[in-house]
Amino acid sequence: MSAQNIVIVSKDTTDLATGTSPVNRLLSVTEVDTNFINLKQGIMDLESVTAPLNSPNLTGSATYNAAIAITDDSTQIANTAFVQDVLVPINAVINSSQIGNSVLYNLVNLKAQISGGNVFSGSQLFTGLPSYASMRSNTDAAVTSGWTAYFMGNLNVDLIPATSLSYNLGNQNRAWNELHVNSILPNGSNSTIGTPSNPFSAGYFAANTIFVGDAPLSQGAAGGIVLPSGSAFGDEDSVVPRNLISTELDKIYGSQTNQTEKLIVTLVASGSVTTRDPLTLNSDGTVSVISTDNTAFIGIADSTATNGNNVSVVLSGEITGYTGLTSGSEVYVEADGTLRFDRGLSSDIKIGVATSSSSLFLYSTTTLDLYALSKVKAGLSDFSVTTAAAGANGLTYNSSTGEFTFTL
Repeated sequence: MSAQNIVIVSKDTTDLATGTSPVNRLLSVTEVDTNFINLKQGIMDLESVTAPLNSPNLTGSATYNAAIAITDDSTQIANTAFVQDVLVPINAVINSSQIGNSVLYNLVNLKAQISGGNVFSGSQLFTGLPSYASMRSNTDAAVTSGWTAYFMGNLNVDLIPATSLSYNLGNQNRAWNELHVNSILPNGSNSTIGTPSNPFSAGYFAANTIFVGDAPLSQGAAGGIVLPSGSAFGDEDSVVPRNLISTELDKIYGSQTNQTEKLIVTLVASGSVTTRDPLTLNSDGTVSVISTDNTAFIGIADSTATNGNNVSVVLSGEITGYTGLTSGSEVYVEADGTLRFDRGLSSDIKIGVATSSSSLFLYSTTTLDLYALSKVKAGLSDFSVTTAAAGANGLTYNSSTGEFTFTL
């Protein structure tokens, strides 16, 4: 603070004078008043250039020359030197090439604004997200490509197009590999599976029934298709009679105890054959005992034969000499030639019905019985008439017309 001059008129006391010479007399009233006025003015001048101790408001350049240790944490007034000492390590951090202001600026500049309006580039990765499963119910969570793949592989919502009949699932160039569904429901009565120009190459269905309209199709125990009654070939009027393809009539007919006739053909044995062996017809016209394949089953051996010799084969009719049959049970032949009384495998062939514990009635399972009948039937030339002498009471036969003539 600069010195202030106060003019005081004093008597002989030179140490009170601050600007005038003392006088050797008593001061006048005017001089005393002037002194007080000057003193008051001086005090006011001092107050105008000084600051109060309580909340001072300093102006100009104030100096404080005390040396203050950088570790001083008291209430002592600090000077610029102390501040500069304190800022040295701070400035070192600010100007650091690793964590300084420019580095922080660049890092912050690469961050996304929470308020939005960000433009992302490159590959964006999120870490610290909750589990994929727990994110299902959080509609505000930021998702990743991994979550999207998880969600698409674990859908718990319906996939519904924005517009009906406007969008496809895959196309001709990029098709889905497999479609696993529980039910396929048509959109209407005109829905189709495949098209004439783009049909399915194959369709596989379980044994459960398929309905074409009200007509059921299903797989039977033998492995084939069970057609409903009233099925037709070619057109709907060409209905196949049930008794033509069913063994119901065969079973009823064969169960009669008086059906003892049998239709027999003579064929050549390939290998040894024993009576009652199930036989298969070979491609060369010979017959062999069934051992591995029953698809060409022709009948049951009615005699014993060795390789290359004739053997009698029953195509249909009664066969006796068995033991342990169950009367009334239908009989099947397995692929290895074993007889059984229920279908064990789809390859088993139904061949007849047991009429007693020791006999069975063999069904006609092929059209060979027609050939056998044509072979054994009598022709017109097989008949003739032998008489003692022609004339009255004579019988003649015309082998061309098959007519018999009796002359009285």
